Amino acid sequence: MDKRSHNKRVQESRDKELELLYQLSIALASGEDLFTTLLTLQTEILKLIQADALFVAIYNEETDIVRFPIYFEVGVPEKHPSRRLSDKPG
Repeated sequence: MDKRSHNKRVQESRDKELELLYQLSIALASGEDLFTTLLTLQTEILKLIQADALFVAIYNEETDIVRFPIYFEVGVPEKHPSRRLSDKPG
């Protein structure tokens, strides 16, 4: 691969990353609920990478509970139960 081609690919990657940050900042500034913001995050991440599954986990240290407000398997949203982290770590 020549240097010009490499530089173009690097620039395209940076452009995509900046677009992701821009879309996330809009979602966060919009004051939407957490679920809507996380859906925006999921949509933008999947524009950058290919993934069969994607989830967001939120851990509450006081209750030792992990929640999964966003959980997608093969692009389909699924309900994933909350659980106590100490019962099933990892």
